[in-house]
Formats: sequence, structure tokens, C-alpha cells
Amino acid sequence: MDEQLTSFPSFVDPRGTLVPIELDHVGFDVRRVFAVEGPVAGSTRGEHVATCRELIVLVSGAVEVILGIGATERTLLLTDPGSTAEVHPGDYIRYRLRKGRSMIVVLADEGYRPPEPLP
Repeated sequence: MDEQLTSFPSFVDPRGTLVPIELDHVGFDVRRVFAVEGPVAGSTRGEHVATCRELIVLVSGAVEVILGIGATERTLLLTDPGSTAEVHPGDYIRYRLRKGRSMIVVLADEGYRPPEPLP
């Protein structure tokens, strides 16, 4: 799946997980950054059409990134801190944060705009 990019390094020890993200390695100008942490039981987020280019970076836990709907749907499972998935404008995106307080950081090439509903 071509959405998988080279992972960022991660450093895991008893104090937690550190994932340094070098913006020069993102591949686009970052205009917005946000973090999402799921509850202990896990959750599904997204469920909208992306309005800009995004790079999802796993910080901890695991996340299942689902792009497209129906026959065009494709899934990428991120399990290693620092692993990434790329989202393009027009992609329908949803992601499932797995159990255990999984966390992602998302880098976007545009400021926030409310998501557009499906046609």
C-alpha cells in the first residue's frame, strides 16, 4: 500500500515513548498539527472526506487506518511507534484507535476546515 511512508524513529523505555518528527522528512509544508488519543476501550474517529493532505504518525498503541468506502476500501495497520500513513485530499478516512489508549499525531498541509458530508 503506497500510503505507508518511511517510519520516524521511536525511543521506548520505562519513562514512555518518544517519537521525534523531523518536518523536513514529511514531504509537504505542515500548517496544522493535532493529536488524538483513544479511550482505554478504543474508538473510531475520522469518518469524513479529507480536505487536505495529512500524515498520520503512530505515537503509541496501534491504529487501523481505513481509506475509501466499499470496493475501494483499503486498510493499513500501524503497530510500531513512528510508523505512518498518508491521506490525500478527497480520501474518505476513518481510523480505529485500538484498546489501551492508543495515540496518533496528524500533520496537515492546511488549517482546520469542518469536514464535508458524504454526497
